[in-house]
Amino acid sequence: MTSSDLSSPVAAAALAVLRRRALAFDGVAERMSWGHPNWFTKRGMFVAIGEDRGGVSIGFNLSPQEQALLLGDPRFFMTPYVGKKGWTSLRVDGPLDLALLDVLLDKAYARVAPKAPRAAAKAPPSLGARAAKSAPPSAKRAARSTAKATPSTTGGVARRRPAVRRTRR
Repeated sequence: MTSSDLSSPVAAAALAVLRRRALAFDGVAERMSWGHPNWFTKRGMFVAIGEDRGGVSIGFNLSPQEQALLLGDPRFFMTPYVGKKGWTSLRVDGPLDLALLDVLLDKAYARVAPKAPRAAAKAPPSLGARAAKSAPPSAKRAARSTAKATPSTTGGVARRRPAVRRTRR
């Protein structure tokens, strides 16, 4: 990917480091948006780099609580347009603090990381995810009905909840 607005030596060095570290996460792709590189998962963008008014900055998708902690440091500022959603930018004036960059990337990636497949989490360990997906519909219905009518929730008597019918008016 090329970016014409990241032309300074500081920007080029920061881009090389950021690209290598961001693409190391699972399911991450780099795309050009708004004239600069951004890194995404299927669930959204988590980091971007840009250069404007002669300064290079890296924006991170953080929680508002994490943002509040960082804004006391003069190196950080609220990212324009999306800062109220937690996006926080780091000014880059020279070599990057790699330990700080790694922590911020981890936090930003965690907000958009792919979720674990639900079927694999619900399947018994001996069956695995494939068996849970291929279970017959009658077994799935039976599992749902027993979950609804347990003796502990009905005072010792296993009763099935009556179906609620909705009528059109």
